[in-house]
Amino acid sequence: MIDNQHRFIELNNQSDKKIGQKSEVQPNSRMIRKTSGKGKFLENDFLILGLVLAIILGGFVRIVHIINLDIPLNDGGLFYQMILDLQSSFYKLPQYTTYNHAKIPFAYPPMPFYLSGYLSDSFGWDLLDIIRVLPVIISILTIPAFFQLCKKILTNKWQISFATFAFALIPTAFDWLIVGGGLTRSFGYLFAILALSQIYSLFTKYQKRNIFLAILFSSLTVLSHPGTTWFVIFSTGIILIFNLKKKIQLINILAIVSSGVLVLTAPWWGTVIRYHDTSVFLYPFQTESLSGASILTPFTFLFTNEPLLDTLAFLGLIGVWVCLRDQKYMLPIWLFSVFLFESRLGATYAVVPMVMLSGIGLNEILTIIQLNSQKITNLRIIVLSHLLLLALIAALLAPKYSTVSENQISVMAWIQANTPESSQFMVITSVSEYGIDPVSEWFPVLSQRTSLTVPQGYEWLPNAQFLKRQKLHADLQACAKNDVSCIESFAAQNKLDYTHIYIASAGKWLISTITKSPNFDLEYDGFGGLIFSRK
Repeated sequence: MIDNQHRFIELNNQSDKKIGQKSEVQPNSRMIRKTSGKGKFLENDFLILGLVLAIILGGFVRIVHIINLDIPLNDGGLFYQMILDLQSSFYKLPQYTTYNHAKIPFAYPPMPFYLSGYLSDSFGWDLLDIIRVLPVIISILTIPAFFQLCKKILTNKWQISFATFAFALIPTAFDWLIVGGGLTRSFGYLFAILALSQIYSLFTKYQKRNIFLAILFSSLTVLSHPGTTWFVIFSTGIILIFNLKKKIQLINILAIVSSGVLVLTAPWWGTVIRYHDTSVFLYPFQTESLSGASILTPFTFLFTNEPLLDTLAFLGLIGVWVCLRDQKYMLPIWLFSVFLFESRLGATYAVVPMVMLSGIGLNEILTIIQLNSQKITNLRIIVLSHLLLLALIAALLAPKYSTVSENQISVMAWIQANTPESSQFMVITSVSEYGIDPVSEWFPVLSQRTSLTVPQGYEWLPNAQFLKRQKLHADLQACAKNDVSCIESFAAQNKLDYTHIYIASAGKWLISTITKSPNFDLEYDGFGGLIFSRK
């Protein structure tokens, strides 16, 4: 069977490039050029048709999650306030954001904020709608961007199409991009993929046009999201390792691209350094922590968030085996390096090499089926249809989203109108993970009052304040299942001088004991929660 398989692969893929390496393609060496240009035309049609279908399905599974909402999913409150600050300053970069009255440096890459503010001011679009819809649109655009990168790394049309469908439907490719905080992540992800596509072309078939585009897309990545900037940097290093035959030329290319990026992004980082200093750009790295779990994650292949069967993860594992067998090491090393260098959004960035491996794995399985089945066509269609259905269901079911309800928005509006501006709030939601607690993050924006435990934005402050706030948030939410003494002990232990408590969601025992306590007065009781003032 192995000999037959090798003969089949040789006949159909005589000129497949080694992944991560450049190969010289001789005339008539590819199957698509065997007879005439017609074969090439048909293959392009096949790839384009697959891309269109992937965009349609990928767009559907993204849009369905936000279509009936009035406010962005999950997070985004910090970015909403930063856009308001930018508009208030007439688009001059502010020194600080007013979010939570914390004097947080306005050091976040601002391009998505400028674009959102301009769209709102120029066309009269509601800013909340922009933050809700724009990340989804940009996330959909990552599908054709990935397709272009995939075409440069993989040469088999089936691998390219399978990988593109996997990218369109795998949950971790979009679950953190279409939420409110995805306003910056989606732009960064899109431009990172486009940048890597141009960098790969530079390293394999040097063209001046690729230099310009590499500088442009890399600059837009830097101006969109700090995490995706780091992803481009270490991914470029991986690509470089597998193209060391031209190391002197490649180092010169990297120097040119890096210099161009520094020049194009200088107005932003130069202003931030003038306001603060260079150390402000190092503070976000305080939130990164390399653990044994993160290093072991790629070996488990359980990071795709598929709720039924980890189908795409299994295909990726097969793809790793095929690459190792064929001594094509770039994609496996790239996949494992993501979790080595990135702990927070490693699963999202790992999607890029992961789904390429899934495409290789699925193509290998179908090749074996074709060599051993008497009913080739029917069996291939059954297998592909079943896998597509599983992936589509996973994309619809996997993301676990929440948002601020209309009743909770009403409570925060009441707080803004009926409490002193100097009020200090304990916000209890029963959600210990700050990244999926929309009420906590949107509270400082919608109420214009200070939350004593919200961590968003504090990554731009020194002394690891973000990690401290993250722990404060989790510890306070643990009190939701206790009595009022838990809150009082928590406040005393952490020296938090609070004036009010907003309970959006909590156990009956906490609500009962705080209502009976002589230390608190009930100020508001409605469907969106309860407000207590501290005597």
